[in-house]
Amino acid sequence: MKRFFICLSPVLLTLAIVSQALAQSTQDTPRVWEGPLVIPTYELNPPNPYPAVLDWQRRKWRPVYPYPFLDSLGTQKKDKTWKAVYLENEYLKVTVLPELGGHVYQIFDKTLNRNLIYSNPVMKYAMVALRGAWVSGGIEWNFPDGHTLTTVAPVDYVIRTEADGSAAVAVGDTERVQGMQWQVILRLRPGTRVLESEVTLNNRRVVPGRYWYWSTAGAPAAPDLRFNYPMREAYPHAFWPVFKFPVEKRVDIGRFSEVPNFLSLFARDSKRDYFGIYYEKSDWGVVHVADHRELPGKKTWTWGTDDNGDVWIDKLTDGGGQYVEFQGGRFETQMEHQFIAPHRVEHFFEYWYGVNQMSGAWNEATRDAALTVDLRGSRATISVR
Repeated sequence: MKRFFICLSPVLLTLAIVSQALAQSTQDTPRVWEGPLVIPTYELNPPNPYPAVLDWQRRKWRPVYPYPFLDSLGTQKKDKTWKAVYLENEYLKVTVLPELGGHVYQIFDKTLNRNLIYSNPVMKYAMVALRGAWVSGGIEWNFPDGHTLTTVAPVDYVIRTEADGSAAVAVGDTERVQGMQWQVILRLRPGTRVLESEVTLNNRRVVPGRYWYWSTAGAPAAPDLRFNYPMREAYPHAFWPVFKFPVEKRVDIGRFSEVPNFLSLFARDSKRDYFGIYYEKSDWGVVHVADHRELPGKKTWTWGTDDNGDVWIDKLTDGGGQYVEFQGGRFETQMEHQFIAPHRVEHFFEYWYGVNQMSGAWNEATRDAALTVDLRGSRATISVR
């Protein structure tokens, strides 16, 4: 028996190594599944029974009907079980909420051991969206308008494993005001640290459709947070005056801690494919990449650091803290809509990933990597992530 064991042990060892490799391969293969997610939630009261003709926020007619207003906010918080879709590979775990407009709720980066976006610990509604109720955090898909008709409503979804091994969930909806469709396929490919979003906008009608598209991502606010945007000038939420960026009238408006009032800025004539946020002391950040010819819009948003901004902390969260938004758009600003031709389909991609240990915000980024170049005298230090 002893001799037999000694002869067999290399075989057993080989089998053990193969089994371990197969187990590791299975663990690293991207996967997608459905499951519950319990989040403390302030329940909404029933929708307004009266026709939704007057936009409560702007006090003028807006295209909302036949959707009802969601303008009665509940005050009681209780644990609610949300339907969630999870995507995971060896680098990222992504949580998507089809019952909340298809929002991406969390992007957890295993290599950085942190969540890349602001995930509100509660669902606490405030009167912000077209129909009223809105929640902060995650990544929100806005078509054909901002804080759109289904931003806190269930949308269609389907999960799948694709031919190349990618895990994917498609979320989307046919909106009932104009009858146009949108779809976002969220995808994790094998061996990548990138969340891919494949966007399709479809005007199914025989007449033009009025629209815009913006992806709105939230990030936790911090004193060292910087908007890393490839722009020298920016429009505020009006076309005038044009701001210098990042320094306007001796104020660094690219840094969260130096902006006292709520402020949104749109990149003016930016010809680069990247933007994002970076935490300078913590030395990490989030990169967004899209072809600037297809998605030229680059927007920053902050509530500001003064008391008026802090009011929104209590309105939108319990313990979640202040946040900022970094947004990508189909058009340069949100001050105008455009028209999508009858039966036209628009199709483009966005990419999201985390970076760290770059010793400063990146100077260039593609869907595969971000690059920082530090020039000091005759020496150059290059960091790639």
